[in-house]
Amino acid sequence: MSDTVQEKVGNISDILKIVSRANESFVYEIFVPSLDRNVGFREINTSQQKRLLKAVIDSPAYNTEFIIALRNIIKENCIEDLNPDDFDILDKLIIAMTMRSISISNDFDLQFKVPDSEESITRRISIKDLVDDAIAKIDIKPTTINDDRGTFEILCGLPTIADEFKLENELRKNTKSIEITNEAQLRETVGEVFTNEIVKFIKQVNIKNENDEIIEFNLKNLKFKDRISILEQLPAKVNNKIIEYITSVNKEFEKVLLFSEEVNGKKIEQRLKIDSSFFTQS
Repeated sequence: MSDTVQEKVGNISDILKIVSRANESFVYEIFVPSLDRNVGFREINTSQQKRLLKAVIDSPAYNTEFIIALRNIIKENCIEDLNPDDFDILDKLIIAMTMRSISISNDFDLQFKVPDSEESITRRISIKDLVDDAIAKIDIKPTTINDDRGTFEILCGLPTIADEFKLENELRKNTKSIEITNEAQLRETVGEVFTNEIVKFIKQVNIKNENDEIIEFNLKNLKFKDRISILEQLPAKVNNKIIEYITSVNKEFEKVLLFSEEVNGKKIEQRLKIDSSFFTQS
């Protein structure tokens, strides 16, 4: 290599600075529903994709490492003076799908396992079409839940990226990968995940005291263990109504994420999972 070429290459620090500046030109816009406008993001780089793929070894029950990795990448790649932690999980879905479409590939091959067979079928999906459908079709609003006596008022809404991160960081980050070896462990794990998922949707609890005064408790700054303690003391009927709200939210997401195929006269369904495997090449 000539001296002239060596001078142009420079040292590793210079090269990384040049690559970083070049990456600034790979900026695109994503529509964020909670803001009702487009926000600029950088493309995912190779190092970030590697961090996402490393989360493949995470516990299938919790998916903690992926949730934390994706949250950090969204924060790193947002080019505007915003706090992405305030985005809700619908925003996160659209951002994640668009990032994958732009940075890796717009095509994704969804596998359907054929019942009573070792075979599977593949449907190729356009992620951009899913993003368009999510923006057009998913309609989720906050709701207020009351008990029959008018004592409790529960304000529910979509969890934010911050809610998800705090839950994973507080309750699961230091938990070793779980190996479920018996039915009792399965019931315990499913019950824990279910309770944690419910509490993410509760924004505020208002309680009427014996003097008919309303005491408001905003849960935003409470630890999740404390939130769970509050949830466990609520009347069962109130809890059931919260679950009904969450079920309605999941049905809205399934408008985009749930797919079906007919095989040998039978309908089979598969849900697209936004996890580490989503960020691999099809």
